[in-house]
Amino acid sequence: MKHIIKDLLIVFSVIFFIYSCTETEIAPWNTEAVPVVFSVITPQHPVQVYLGKSYSESDTINARFYPEAKVYICGPDSAWVELKRRTNDSTIFVDSITPLKVIIGNTYSLRIELKGKTVHAQTTVPGDPGIITGGECRVLSNKAGSSYNGTHYTDKLCALHITYTLPSSAGYGCYLSAFDTKLGKSPFLSGNNYQEESLLVPTDDTSFQLNITTVDPGLKKFMMAQVASSDMFDSEDFTEILATYGGVRPAFSNIQNGIGLFGSFVINTKLIMVTPLSE
Repeated sequence: MKHIIKDLLIVFSVIFFIYSCTETEIAPWNTEAVPVVFSVITPQHPVQVYLGKSYSESDTINARFYPEAKVYICGPDSAWVELKRRTNDSTIFVDSITPLKVIIGNTYSLRIELKGKTVHAQTTVPGDPGIITGGECRVLSNKAGSSYNGTHYTDKLCALHITYTLPSSAGYGCYLSAFDTKLGKSPFLSGNNYQEESLLVPTDDTSFQLNITTVDPGLKKFMMAQVASSDMFDSEDFTEILATYGGVRPAFSNIQNGIGLFGSFVINTKLIMVTPLSE
């Protein structure tokens, strides 16, 4: 469970990585406050939904809270599960009473009932995810305080070479992560291999988990439309990140009668062995 939470943090750090406008739901964002919804679901993790309100100068903190809200999610069986607030005054809704099982390839619908308005959204969990097919991590320098090419390191400096297959659908996006950090400068992978000549691996580690995350088209567009944020790893729980939402209107939204995101992703993991430095 802990590694899933950390991978969720990585997802939300990448969400705020680069900026590019794309199609959005029509809403009077600049003239009135509207519901703001964020939820990203993945297998083996409880469903959680953030519900807030877009900021306007006439609002107060209390005015951004919807006390009457009813939040529901259903899978392909159309059996709606009601989510409950994490606490009485929380903006986070969870399905802790009747956990909804998230399965790859399935479509999930979100419905939020407010006074005089119903908010809708839908996502299909990627059923054709990226797969890591091979990997090599070779130590270049493994002595604490040693140097390589004039730079000093406290961890093992390694060269990483990874091969992978990407989904057949170009609508998906994939990226690699290790040690709770996204790898590479590009937002998403292309081609079939990745190389990094300066990966730092903890001194005592002889192997590590490498993840490839596949995001659905909605989450991909949302990630491509956001600005980088450096504060995403301050929390162990992504819902705490969402709870700090300050009212900034996203450049992409797939929420009907509101703004925000209902998306999904899948993580595949491969154990990478670390090849020691040759004597």
